[in-house]
Amino acid sequence: MKKYTKINKLEYKEYKPEYFAEIFAIFWEFQKKNKISMYENLCKNQSDLMIAMYLTEELKQLCSKCSKKFVAFLPETNEIVGFALFSENYFSKNCLELQFACKKPKYIYCKAFRDCLFECIYNIRDDKKVVAVLGKREKFDKYLNFIRRIMKIDIINVDQYENTLVEIKL
Repeated sequence: MKKYTKINKLEYKEYKPEYFAEIFAIFWEFQKKNKISMYENLCKNQSDLMIAMYLTEELKQLCSKCSKKFVAFLPETNEIVGFALFSENYFSKNCLELQFACKKPKYIYCKAFRDCLFECIYNIRDDKKVVAVLGKREKFDKYLNFIRRIMKIDIINVDQYENTLVEIKL
């Protein structure tokens, strides 16, 4: 059985380019564990070097399209343990879109992560609705139930590629 570490307190700060290597390491571990379909389809049967090159470019593109980027860190050690990327929603000026959020897999998702994410959202949203697209991944139903347990969401739409658009209720 895997041992996870629980976190009691997290803080967030604005992302700086010098954090890229740290968030890439989190992104890499997260993808290996969760097998998000939009990345997994192209990573299947590839060498670690090819996967690293592909995921590096994907994360760079994701960071460049997001106007609001934050890292979650442990205040006592300054260790970065997660990150969240937000952009203006393409279809509605009244929406802020959570593009990607993840944490180091060695830490259990707990109230500290949720509270840190919500504090971040609350401070940047400017009374906008907050939406996210939950992309297809391994064990998607389990993932959706987990999201429903940790936050209030309304499902807005499911597209032809089985991506689920949700509104996050604060």
